[in-house]
Amino acid sequence: MSSFFGRAPLAIAAAAVPPAAAVAAAAAPPADAAVDAAAEPEAVGPEEAPPAEEAAGLRSLCSTCSVSIHGTPEALHGLLGAGYPMSEALDALGLPRHAYCCRAQVVVEANKYSSRLETAELRREVAVLKRKAALLVTERVTKLDQLLLRSEESAGREAELLSLVRRSTKLLAASAAAGTAAVEKELRARSVDELAAECGMRIQASHLVCGACESQSTLGGVFTLNQRFSNLKTAVRIHLVSDGHVRAAIRYRVRRSEAKRRHSAALNCARAAVVGYLEAASFLSYPRRLLLLSLSGVDIGDINHSEQFPARFMSSVYAVMLQRIKDRLARPVLALGGALSSFAASEDNATQLNRTTTMAGGIIIEDGVKVAFMLGSYVAYSSEGAGEGRGVAEKLIECLSEFMPREELAERWVSLAADGAVILKHVSALAREQLRADESCGIGLWCPAHKLQLAAGDW
Repeated sequence: MSSFFGRAPLAIAAAAVPPAAAVAAAAAPPADAAVDAAAEPEAVGPEEAPPAEEAAGLRSLCSTCSVSIHGTPEALHGLLGAGYPMSEALDALGLPRHAYCCRAQVVVEANKYSSRLETAELRREVAVLKRKAALLVTERVTKLDQLLLRSEESAGREAELLSLVRRSTKLLAASAAAGTAAVEKELRARSVDELAAECGMRIQASHLVCGACESQSTLGGVFTLNQRFSNLKTAVRIHLVSDGHVRAAIRYRVRRSEAKRRHSAALNCARAAVVGYLEAASFLSYPRRLLLLSLSGVDIGDINHSEQFPARFMSSVYAVMLQRIKDRLARPVLALGGALSSFAASEDNATQLNRTTTMAGGIIIEDGVKVAFMLGSYVAYSSEGAGEGRGVAEKLIECLSEFMPREELAERWVSLAADGAVILKHVSALAREQLRADESCGIGLWCPAHKLQLAAGDW
């Protein structure tokens, strides 16, 4: 039996080693007929050299005893691929068991041969990926061009569609280039965390998950961490060149860019509305501000352009500002041992846009600095008749109660600064009565500025 294997080892290896055409056919990923037809190479370039030519650099002599081992590494690779154990494969090649140097040399050269085969397969996959990416970009641009031609009747949409064509084309080209570059370069990660950061993946439990494939509900892209790190890197590299990952990555980038654009446009519309609030402008001026932004090249999106948007958006702005003031008032003061700061209120009439209302404010001490807030604007009236201060006190307590509970207000409220009319109506005493607080709460203080105005005007 041993003499038989000694005479014909190369015949067994030739039957086990797959030809170059079979390797190329197995390396090509499945695709539809149109993509496969466009992806077939017309000529084999230098980077797609067949494995037989790449294997020409293998040693033909043992580096220790100079015994000829020509053709033996290829035969060993074929036998191992056919399922033979290493020791039996070496015996079948006619290598004596005591020839340790020759056996070791053949194993090393067989590993080189296997590595070069895998490199050639990966290069073929990269070439197919490049051609498929170019075809996808061409198809998308063609579809968008057709859509642009159909919409010539609506002249207002031409600029937007042209921008969409350019943006989508750039994204598709950049995505294809980025995916190809990620495949062509070697993965430099030395740990699972570095591999996840380099390939845009995340670690979940005992698995490494591809974010692009997960967002597009694509099968694949999940790798178990209970394996050798070198095997994990090889599996990730094969996944990055797969057709499903490339398609998912392109769709993910396009959708993320579109969501980012919509978010930016929504912020621009919100800023225009807030400017109107600060200037007390009419809601009818809001579309004109958006027109000015659009003519200046600012993206304002496709919705929220009518004068009704500022009215709807105001409730959201009010809720955010209310919560911010509440958080500021509830912030402990370190200088007071973590206790809350005392609270001083002020009240005065103000006229804006031919409308006179009563405005309430508040002052607290924060880090040794006085911080003032405008808390509300309301029309004060009395249910018991004109000239009484009970209606003013009710409205004041109602306004202050929006920012803190009444029990807390009775403890923290120390003073009320107002003009002479409020002081003479005993608003502070009426407010204490509603809060059921003691005399130290909401002490009325006649504003010195109002006193000086009365003295200067000799009223």
